Amino acid sequence: MSSEKIIKIHQKLLPAPKSVSGFLGCQKSPTPKCGAFLRIYFGHPVNTYNTEQETDLSAIIQQHFPEYEVENPNQPHHQEGYQRWKAEKGNGMQYYFQEVLPEMAAGIFLAFEDGMLGAGVYGEAESLHQDGKPIYEISLEGKISELDLDPQRFLTIEETRARVYGKKD
Repeated sequence: MSSEKIIKIHQKLLPAPKSVSGFLGCQKSPTPKCGAFLRIYFGHPVNTYNTEQETDLSAIIQQHFPEYEVENPNQPHHQEGYQRWKAEKGNGMQYYFQEVLPEMAAGIFLAFEDGMLGAGVYGEAESLHQDGKPIYEISLEGKISELDLDPQRFLTIEETRARVYGKKD
């Protein structure tokens, strides 16, 4: 099934949330100083970074949620932020929890093939959910649904690393 057909089906089943004004802290057009359009965070395993799958899923998300700008953590400025937090504070993931996620209006997350959620992805989804922000899941096929944070789907850091990097350290 084409991604366009999937999007049309899912828009009927799960309409995108209404934006408040279209901007974060802006009355007019977005600028770096005033903020950007509402953003939806696309949390996904790092082994899907720089793949055709990542590109395709990002496009599906953008089409399904046109009022949001997709915020992909696979960007140089986020990788620099992660490294800065790791060096200065000992935990790079806190960069996402402290600096990135608070600026998001929603989140959409990709699980592994078996439906399990990596530790980072689960934690990011949980953080947005605790802040009262909507969270969604996108399947490998591009199907979008509301995300149920079932603890039985949670992988530990070690289990996540084993899946992503093929090792357990």
